[in-house]
Amino acid sequence: MGRDTGNSDRSARVAAIEQGSAAFRIVLPTAPEPLGAEVVAVFRGHLDAAQGLASAIEFAASLQERGKAVAVFDVRDMSGYDREARLAWQHEVGRERHRIAKIVMVGGSRMVRMGGSVLAMALGVPIDFREA
Repeated sequence: MGRDTGNSDRSARVAAIEQGSAAFRIVLPTAPEPLGAEVVAVFRGHLDAAQGLASAIEFAASLQERGKAVAVFDVRDMSGYDREARLAWQHEVGRERHRIAKIVMVGGSRMVRMGGSVLAMALGVPIDFREA
């Protein structure tokens, strides 16, 4: 259910994010939807600082394309992240916090969930945790 925007710059950014030990991708519905729509970010492996910044910019851009949305973070296969990656998410996604109704984290280790809690607190949005 991914969406091809036809934007080669965006495709290049996503390809760059997927290089290295971690991967990040965004899954969007095929068309913008009203309140309640989800923007799903899937994380795999360890998110380093560079990938954190690139993925945060991409996620923030995805939020700009929508109305208010639920941010779903699928972290079932995420092993960890660099502190700088989390800070990049706080900074870049923080600019679009008004577009996030809530965060839903699916799966994840205690450490990864703690990072999600810190992010939600910094953004001022509620967070729910769901088992994988």
